[in-house]
Amino acid sequence: MNLKNDFLNKFRGWFPQDPLNPNKQLQLRLETNPLKLKRIRGKLTINIAQLVAVALAIGLILSGLQLNSVSTTKGSYSLPINSTTYHNRVQVDGTSYNCTIYLFISPPLQESTLGPANRVNSLFVYLKDPGNISSGVYVTTLRYARYNDTLNAYVPQEFNQTGTFTPDEAKKPDLLFSAIALAPPFEAGPVGLQPIVSGIVFSLYCNASNAGAGSFTIETPINGAQSGYIITYSYRNIGNIFLAAGLVCLLVVLVFSIINLGKKSRKYPIEEYAVTKS
Repeated sequence: MNLKNDFLNKFRGWFPQDPLNPNKQLQLRLETNPLKLKRIRGKLTINIAQLVAVALAIGLILSGLQLNSVSTTKGSYSLPINSTTYHNRVQVDGTSYNCTIYLFISPPLQESTLGPANRVNSLFVYLKDPGNISSGVYVTTLRYARYNDTLNAYVPQEFNQTGTFTPDEAKKPDLLFSAIALAPPFEAGPVGLQPIVSGIVFSLYCNASNAGAGSFTIETPINGAQSGYIITYSYRNIGNIFLAAGLVCLLVVLVFSIINLGKKSRKYPIEEYAVTKS
């Protein structure tokens, strides 16, 4: 029996123990390497972060360009003012005031093709804080020099315009009054001997506790004889910051892209799949 069993065992060993059955289905299960799944998720996260960074950089750059393009065109400029204030009681047209303010300015003259430039640019007097003074009376005094044939010399003259003003507390600054087309009276005679403007004084009579040159602003329009309109870019500094931030974001994205390309060029291990029967 032992010899027979040994012979049968050796004979069976020459053939497969479990012959393949063509009718039996072989089920395979593929198991992906978890390292690859982790790498795919990491790449997806990096790509999304780069996309967000590029969108942010483009937004910052466009915002910076927009802020740099915002400009304000100023058609007038402020004149330097010298002033004298007297706190004494005065009577003007039957009304008593406790303050007299004198504003002295250099006259901004317009161009003239005939004789000296005697016509003064339009002037606008603004009060910075309307609560400083009450309503009152103003006098615009144009000072000029007129040639006197008898004396054979120029003598000082004055030309006055009078009006009233009422500050509006709702406006800061508030336009008190204006002086338009100030010019000395024309006189017949040689062109070179026409009157010459020398100065302008605004005299204000009002009730005020604290007022002076710092309380007023006198502006005049920019004319063709000057350098042209004043264009200011109020948001240029902020726009430059936005532009710089956008460029930095793009630079960071570029550096990360180069690093990722370097990693892709390396040889990674061959992905292995485990095949199991069930």
